[in-house]
Amino acid sequence: MFKLFALLITIFCAPSFAERGVDPTRPLAGFVSPERVKKEGKLILESIFTRGNSRIAIINGKLLKAGDNIGLYQLNTINAKSVVLNSEQGELELSLFSAEVAIHNEKK
Repeated sequence: MFKLFALLITIFCAPSFAERGVDPTRPLAGFVSPERVKKEGKLILESIFTRGNSRIAIINGKLLKAGDNIGLYQLNTINAKSVVLNSEQGELELSLFSAEVAIHNEKK
């Protein structure tokens, strides 16, 4: 019964996507393409992996651990949902699932 219900919903919803010109397989609204990252020079925190006491961050498709460099920045801290990068210009914090980037100009 559930399979039949799911099939009917799929059949009736598919035309509505087509009518609106919406691709149901397109990436979510917050997705940033690799071409746009290269063009605009933005750093995008894509994921954080934790294994035991160590953490690895993926920024712009690169696997990084604390102390690694990306561009002009050095990865200082990897938290559960954010990373902190340092450069001569100051501190940069990137967060997961957020379009906002916090820039701290004060040096510690």
